[in-house]
Amino acid sequence: MHRNFNDYELIYSVRDKDEFAFDLIVDKYMPIILSETKKYYPFVKKCGEEFDDLVQIGRIALNDSIIKFDDNLNVSFYTFATTNIRYKMLSFCAKICGKKNFILNNSLSLDSVYFNKIVNDSYSNFDFIEIKNELDMDSSLVFELYYNGYSYNEISILLDYNISKIYNIAFKYRKILHKYINI
Repeated sequence: MHRNFNDYELIYSVRDKDEFAFDLIVDKYMPIILSETKKYYPFVKKCGEEFDDLVQIGRIALNDSIIKFDDNLNVSFYTFATTNIRYKMLSFCAKICGKKNFILNNSLSLDSVYFNKIVNDSYSNFDFIEIKNELDMDSSLVFELYYNGYSYNEISILLDYNISKIYNIAFKYRKILHKYINI
């Protein structure tokens, strides 16, 4: 039924407090929300989150898109909404798998010389926050996700980066790690 209405009609109706129009637009975009949820769920599942939590993030992102969309942006609502949904889910994944569950989900990857050294030294010369403060945003995200047990392939999927970009970022943060860890 929602195919009989275009996005712009639905948006204007929702902004005029039409609950039926809101239900139609949510039904229309729910397959996209579910598709994105399936893509990101394996990452937040490791951190103890539920599938429905990620679906709710998608619904909130869709609602934000309806409120913030501007016809003058020279972009379709579909593109605006799907980008916003992806970004909100990715941000949620990074946040959930980062600081909030740091202690509970602190599983180190044993294939890294750096992290083996950290474990063997019992964190004696290692200040996680200090290292993160020296990193740019991309390096900080990759470092934190890797530190929390994600493989470079998983990080590549989660951040939607090419695997070679992940390896280049890892190379950069390893240089900084050398200052903190004597290997």
